[in-house]
Amino acid sequence: MRRRTTFRSIGRRTMLPLPASSPSTLATTNETAKPPLGARRAQPSAGTDVAKQPQMKPSSLNLTGFLAVSLLTTAVAGAQSGSGTTKTAFGNVVQLGTKVDRHSLKTGTRLTSLGPIVTSSVRGRGIASPRVSATSKATAGAVDLVVGRVRKTGYRGFVSDVGVLYNRISRSLTVDAATTGNGGKAGSHTCRFVFSATKPTPGTLELEGLALGRGGTAAASVAAAGKVLSVQAGGSSKKLLVRVTLDSRGLVALVSTSGLARLRGRGRASYQSIASVTFVPDDPVKNRCKVAVGAQGCGPLLTGVASSGQLGESIRFELDRAAKTALGLQMFSPDGKTVPVQGCPLFRSVVFVAAFQTDGRGKSSAVLRIPKGLGFTFSVGDVILIPASVGVRFASSNTLDVRCRK
Repeated sequence: MRRRTTFRSIGRRTMLPLPASSPSTLATTNETAKPPLGARRAQPSAGTDVAKQPQMKPSSLNLTGFLAVSLLTTAVAGAQSGSGTTKTAFGNVVQLGTKVDRHSLKTGTRLTSLGPIVTSSVRGRGIASPRVSATSKATAGAVDLVVGRVRKTGYRGFVSDVGVLYNRISRSLTVDAATTGNGGKAGSHTCRFVFSATKPTPGTLELEGLALGRGGTAAASVAAAGKVLSVQAGGSSKKLLVRVTLDSRGLVALVSTSGLARLRGRGRASYQSIASVTFVPDDPVKNRCKVAVGAQGCGPLLTGVASSGQLGESIRFELDRAAKTALGLQMFSPDGKTVPVQGCPLFRSVVFVAAFQTDGRGKSSAVLRIPKGLGFTFSVGDVILIPASVGVRFASSNTLDVRCRK
């Protein structure tokens, strides 16, 4: 079940009316629920009569600005750059009988986020006639990344080679396709990428490679930060993560790819080699928020995980082991103080309430965005309403205490 909510009423989470003295500028986003890891099993409860719950007192806790600006626009990481050039000649060649087509870029050709793309192709006459094509592409520049649900700007160098051969008619014709390097010779070609930053910027360098061959061979390699990742056709794709710190001197990565395929007579053949290197900057803030278990619940289990991003902190709340497709109330308290009602904890003071519905597995989740620069303490707990033969019963989850520093 997927829901997206802002304050006022969007999706299945709805802000309930509160007294005028209570702030109501909370924004939450619900996501597809996932089972919490390492969660303890709680004993289900028959529930509690809603009529016996205590009165909830409004609070003067000032959350103004905190929740109203929790859906900020994406910020672009600054002080970084990425560029690329061909270190060798970069091209490909195809041959169909006596017909040959080849194209190549010179050494030192600048790469952009759009290419360039080099393509060679030859095709015979007729729909089912033999044909052969090869495409090589290299790009360099900024890319949009989503890491831990946080959107950020990274830099990537990417190289891809694809060759496709097809022959359904001639039994004697030979068809070839290959990547080319210096001198137009069949073999590997290499691109050079440089990542830099105006001031020391820690992050992760991701090296990735994939090579596939059908009636041919392919290979890809990435060398950067003293590490080398290499793959060949017949193996699986590979990925290597390297911790680095960019500075004004720049970090150099060399990406080499190659492919060769030959077809004699009828059939199909192909090669594909892909390699990339990506710099992903670290989050600027770490561990600003802490989530701890508060009062013990009487059935549903509520967990919370905090993570940091360039826009601020995110706290993911996940509810499990609740009644299926039931109405729920997520309550926020300024101090976390509760009063037990037949074994179920209920907050004494509440500043915000959001309505939601559990899915067919008795699960629900929500993500709370907390902008940078705000520090405060609050508690959260869920109450599930269960229809009964007479009236409505309820079961409340454990509470969670959230503390965020500036």
